[in-house]
This record gives sequence, C-alpha cells and structure tokens, in this order.
Amino acid sequence: MKKNQKNQKKKKKNNTTQRSIIKKSMRESSLQEIGDALGLTRMRICQLEKVILAKIKNTRSLEEFEIE
Repeated sequence: MKKNQKNQKKKKKNNTTQRSIIKKSMRESSLQEIGDALGLTRMRICQLEKVILAKIKNTRSLEEFEIE
C-alpha cells in the first residue's frame, strides 16, 4: 500500500512540474528561466518539453490530454 502511495505522490509531482513547464513555455520564458524557477537544468527542461509536446500532438482534443 505504501508503495502505491509513493507512486501516486511521484506522479502528482511530475504532473505539477510538467504543467509548470507548459505554462512558463507559453509565456515565452527561456529554458534557463524555467529551469531556474523549477530547480532543473536547461537540458532537462528541453527533454521534458519534447515529451509534453509529443503527448499533446498525439491527442485528439484537450479533454483527452492528461499529463503524466
């Protein structure tokens, strides 16, 4: 049971990070600015951004879109 709770917390944290990246990217922030705000490197932000954009591209509508 505890392992499941840890996985849910980790997934929730990842969702929050990915949502933050999307919001900041839409405001035309640089990768460095986003990374500084989230405590991540520019390269990690770039990697996550690519994953997020691929998920968006593969959905038919925003209702289907769920960040993992």
